[in-house]
Amino acid sequence: MADGVKLRLTSTSKGIRNVLKGLKLLKGEVEKTEVRNLERMVVGKTEHDGCWYAAKSLEDKVVKGEKIGEVRDFFGETLSEYCAEEEGLLLYLVTSLAITTGDPLFAIGV
Repeated sequence: MADGVKLRLTSTSKGIRNVLKGLKLLKGEVEKTEVRNLERMVVGKTEHDGCWYAAKSLEDKVVKGEKIGEVRDFFGETLSEYCAEEEGLLLYLVTSLAITTGDPLFAIGV
């Protein structure tokens, strides 16, 4: 199982246990979690029709200039690469292979 999937499953099950503890249906103390407030969202949109290949996963932390993915034509030639414009957290990431010009590809919470 991929690390990102394991992290989300662990996070989800931890949240469910916290709810059950808060409702006194499960013994123990509710575990505190860090909350991060995001000021805005930076959306990356495609400039070409083609196939989207993501290099990162949902909820990954990215730094400015880090590659998020690329669009290739139907023969595998790279048409454009997309990098993080700012440091932040990947909130949205397209999972569809086929994309058209102007489609949103990802969103970074800053």
